[in-house]
Amino acid sequence: MPERAQAGHPRGDSALALATAAALRDSVRLADSMALASSAEARAAAADSADSVAAATADAPEGVELDATPAPESRRPTPPRPEERRPAPAPVVAAPAPAAAEAPTRTRFGIFTGGLHTCLVSGEGRAYCWGGNDEGQLGTGGSGGSRSSSPSAVGGDLRFVDMAPGLSHSCAIARGGGVWCWGENSHGQLGDRSETARAAPVRSATGHTFRSIAAGAAHTCGVDLDGVAWCWGSDAHGQLGDGGVLDRPYPVPVAGGQRFVRLDVGWNFTCGLTESGRAMCWGDNSAGQLGDGTTTDRRRPVPVQGNIEFAAITAGSAHTCGVTRDGAAYCWGRNASGGGGDGSTSPRSTPVRVLGDERFVSIAAGAVHTCAVTSGGEAWCWGRNTYGQLGNGDTSDSGEPVRVAGGHAFASVRAFGSHTCATTPSGEAFCWGYNSDGQLGDGTRTHRTRPVYVERPGG
Repeated sequence: MPERAQAGHPRGDSALALATAAALRDSVRLADSMALASSAEARAAAADSADSVAAATADAPEGVELDATPAPESRRPTPPRPEERRPAPAPVVAAPAPAAAEAPTRTRFGIFTGGLHTCLVSGEGRAYCWGGNDEGQLGTGGSGGSRSSSPSAVGGDLRFVDMAPGLSHSCAIARGGGVWCWGENSHGQLGDRSETARAAPVRSATGHTFRSIAAGAAHTCGVDLDGVAWCWGSDAHGQLGDGGVLDRPYPVPVAGGQRFVRLDVGWNFTCGLTESGRAMCWGDNSAGQLGDGTTTDRRRPVPVQGNIEFAAITAGSAHTCGVTRDGAAYCWGRNASGGGGDGSTSPRSTPVRVLGDERFVSIAAGAVHTCAVTSGGEAWCWGRNTYGQLGNGDTSDSGEPVRVAGGHAFASVRAFGSHTCATTPSGEAFCWGYNSDGQLGDGTRTHRTRPVYVERPGG
């Protein structure tokens, strides 16, 4: 979440940007880029942040380019942190979820994007992370704080089948369906019944066996073997879906009795797909990202309007997108810089078809941009492009899909804040966009406007 993800993006009044930066805790790595006020890049990043703030009140640090999603108004004694940079939760791939109620044992190789960090699960189930590590979100142990621009092994000698980096925390499903989490935990997003940050994996959501998981700014959700959705962490806008607004450091069932095949988590909201392909969303709805035709927050799941049957869904910072079974893409919610792909910048409270004739099999919403992969392996992106997160070789925003440069054939794509990553059918990983903390995994901290190869773990 993070899908995450994503979402009004930063770019606007510098005063707003500075105000936002002041509100962000030093622990939020994104503050790193904003803190470098002396550099032109830092000022640009701060300006970018301001856009989201202006659009929805408070947004996260720029590099995570959160879409204008309001900072959580915590109903708990501990106030929400604006640092909860918009999640662009790990996007969902348009592939059917496991139908059988069996504990997962087969590793799903892939790359997963977080706020300022990225993780990879190898074919053997080993997890590696790189990028920002202010809260221990890389899971490498120690006291945290040491960022890495190349893959580092997650501690614990665990074998994972799925993973979900959030804004400043990470969670993963181990073989057998148990959940392990690490990183920031101020709202209980690790699900270990505490609010203590962890620099190495800790057993979470005990007593539950999950087949999929998604993480956002400060909350996490999963689907168990029976299709029941459970969420934990921040609930300021009702994003846990249990009908309340109290943070929960342990899993609570999502209300309504629906059975889901997968979920994706946005900044302060959550969306899921039922077995019939029906999309349901809940939580913050300030930009219409729940798709129910209103801008009213919902504490319980509400159906996305349009009677559209989706095969995949992805949540950005304040916008949502989905792919139908025949590959058509739709988006709704905040549309800053064209992140909705309909050629406009007008917010949409119901699904609108993305321009073009491409048919997609994977889609991922970042903070203020979206990317998708066609059945032929071509990657297309649209929306904000301040740091090259569209991957087309420049930094111009686009309100409609533009093809990612390089000629690579991809199998799936992921996005969270302002960076994007994708994997090829042969298992190679590439990333592009914002790289302040080395989250692209190419051994540098240089932003990239075209895909760059992610260094293999161990060199």
